[in-house]
Amino acid sequence: MDPRYRFTIVVSFLLMGWWAYVVLTTFLFGERGLNVQRYGEGVLWVGLAALAGFTLIAAAAKLVAWQRKRQSTGFEAAPEDEFGTAFEMSDSAGNSSPFKIALSKFLPQLVAPPVWPGLTALETELLGFLNGYRQWPLDIANPETSLYEQAVARWQVMRHLPGAGPWHRVVALAKDLALVYAYQEVRTTYPLHEFWKRDRIKFVQRSRPHGGMTAFVLSTMPAFRALAGNAEGQAMQRSLLTALRYHENPTLLPVNAGSFARELVDYLWRADAQLRQLDVEKLDELTPARAEELKGAVTGHWLGVLAELRLQETPSDAMQALKQADGAVWVKLQALLEHVAPMLSPDMRQLLGLWDTQGGMHHPAWAHLANILLDAGLIANSHDGVGAVNGCFILRAGELTWGPAVKIVTDPAKHQPVLKVWDGLVGYKGPVDIALDLGQLTAMATTRARELEVKMGELF
Repeated sequence: MDPRYRFTIVVSFLLMGWWAYVVLTTFLFGERGLNVQRYGEGVLWVGLAALAGFTLIAAAAKLVAWQRKRQSTGFEAAPEDEFGTAFEMSDSAGNSSPFKIALSKFLPQLVAPPVWPGLTALETELLGFLNGYRQWPLDIANPETSLYEQAVARWQVMRHLPGAGPWHRVVALAKDLALVYAYQEVRTTYPLHEFWKRDRIKFVQRSRPHGGMTAFVLSTMPAFRALAGNAEGQAMQRSLLTALRYHENPTLLPVNAGSFARELVDYLWRADAQLRQLDVEKLDELTPARAEELKGAVTGHWLGVLAELRLQETPSDAMQALKQADGAVWVKLQALLEHVAPMLSPDMRQLLGLWDTQGGMHHPAWAHLANILLDAGLIANSHDGVGAVNGCFILRAGELTWGPAVKIVTDPAKHQPVLKVWDGLVGYKGPVDIALDLGQLTAMATTRARELEVKMGELF
């Protein structure tokens, strides 16, 4: 029996017992004694009220069940094809019956959606939907934290991240929606004569949760479907679904995913990292295992980093990268960090402080990244006899001073797809000089003096 019906019957019995107590203490053994007429009227009214209550509850339950069964999902098959041919099947008794097929579709139930000020319609529906999963575990093996608690906690973190807007908060709430289907509730009920026993509930995993499932559940929300009314809303739908589909492995994001989808994934990682309160190790104590992990991630995704760069042929303050006519490619350090950061895992980004790419050569991550890139031969350590400072140079192109920047070293065998695109650019034909600091000037003067001494020795 459904626990709701059993609860209703138990409450009805308690009310009947209370009424019997009132009758005995007031009418039979009270000061006024027994009044048969009044007693009969009371019994009649109580009986009619109980009967009406039972009837109302039973009718409402039947109506809800009937509506749920008949609710259109948009996946019903027509009993006739496009040529007018009718399809019929036989029922269990062998009688002919119309051919009816209705594929099920997930229909979200919203439980007490909040009316807090400042919430978007989609946030309200997601919070209402998650209200129905307060007992749903985030992890079957560790059921202390519920799906609702985790989603709301991540949402609270996202609200305080600089630059986060309503759509960032939506993905924070929706990240684990796949669990509502991946986990199944198995309920053990008890008969009416054991009404004091609570149902035993356990959860089993019926499928592996993944980003595609999360995106599907979000797509069933009425407020999400309402976004399709204009081109801007449709673009937002694509960004939200793409971000949720690939948030577990952002390196698989399609090339045409769009910058906003990538931004949503980046913010989702950042919120998760802060939510888990990861232990931030000291950068000077980066373990060998962590260093190898960082090296593998950077060198493994280097081609993707180069493909994301937007090279310019005319110097400007806002440019990410500059190509010279002789083929040399310079990339601003901040732009390089912005492209490398999404390729790393959340805990690695937290460890290196790569949620923020400001700081230039003094960024805490650059000392480690510079060593990796220099050792792998991916950036140059010198240019025209001038040594780099931590792998970086300050450039002067005309009146523009630009940097710090790194000089990319390419390998035709490994970087052929990117070089094909870059070869189509003419490049900047003007002079590009290195702005030297005192240390570089001293080192350059020492090097030139030694070269001069060698040549003088050869002559004399």
